[in-house]
Amino acid sequence: MDEKENDMGSRKSGKGLTWTSVDLRKSNQILTVARLEKALRRVARLIASGRQEYLPIFLRLEKELVSCKEKQDAVLRAKRISEELSE
Repeated sequence: MDEKENDMGSRKSGKGLTWTSVDLRKSNQILTVARLEKALRRVARLIASGRQEYLPIFLRLEKELVSCKEKQDAVLRAKRISEELSE
């Protein structure tokens, strides 16, 4: 069976799932809170159904979600400060 890489950086072949290291920030896909939350829900359902091999992906998505939210918050704070300074 041919190996195919999915958009979460894992490969699935006839022998099961294998985690590969992927820098999500460098891919051509834009990370957004909504996309990360959707992926996190999907992987959570897999884990809840007994697919423990997805746990590393779940942990990675959690970290990426926190990082993405922190960056969005920082941008909002910077915009607010910039607006206050220009008044």
